[in-house]
Amino acid sequence: MPNLLSLELHGNGLSGELPSEMYDASKIQLLNVAMQYQYAFQCQMSNGTLVNTLYERGGVVGEGQERVFNAGLSGKVLGPAVNKWTSMKGLHLFDNSFYGNMTDNLGDLKYLGEFIVC
Repeated sequence: MPNLLSLELHGNGLSGELPSEMYDASKIQLLNVAMQYQYAFQCQMSNGTLVNTLYERGGVVGEGQERVFNAGLSGKVLGPAVNKWTSMKGLHLFDNSFYGNMTDNLGDLKYLGEFIVC
């Protein structure tokens, strides 16, 4: 993944932790994983099943299982390995369930112009 320049996954109903392999994307310039929590987008799968991003796994569950609300991406907001992202220009992380303090290494990102976290 070292040649990845942009990853825009906003509003896709993602959940879980941001994979540590993301830090290997040393050429990345834009990371947008915003709007995973409390954004309702609906679509229909090719088999007719409705998918709703308000719920984990799009609300698609097995028989007898309950739908669980999607809390978005979680885990520590950004680790010290962000200094590998030397070309980073934009980070959009809002509307997720990240926690903790952001690393001081964000200051090493000299091209970072957009940084949105709420």
